[in-house]
Amino acid sequence: FSDTMLVVCPEHAKTFQQDGWSKNDLRQFLWEKIRRPLRELRPGVNGGEGVGVSMLRTEKKEREPATDDTLYPKFAKPENIAIIVAGGTAGRFSAAVQGWAGGDVGSKITTKEIRS
Repeated sequence: FSDTMLVVCPEHAKTFQQDGWSKNDLRQFLWEKIRRPLRELRPGVNGGEGVGVSMLRTEKKEREPATDDTLYPKFAKPENIAIIVAGGTAGRFSAAVQGWAGGDVGSKITTKEIRS
């Protein structure tokens, strides 16, 4: 549930642009699609420690109680996905750089533009 930076290579950025996708379109798409059912996030599944119950709580009181099939997003909100264009033209290589820990005490993305 921490912030993540998606580093999009220029070739991928061009493809997204040609298809009419903005960074916000890509961010929203990823936020909506990268989800897992609760049963996969519970402790002990595939030998993992699972996700703490407090991380799965929601502030939305109108939401139905969670079941094993309830889908949880990887990111708390779309804004937790930073998207930058970087790299050269050596091929279509993009990468996701995961933050460390989530929530208020977790890592936050900090960026600085570098111009050559």
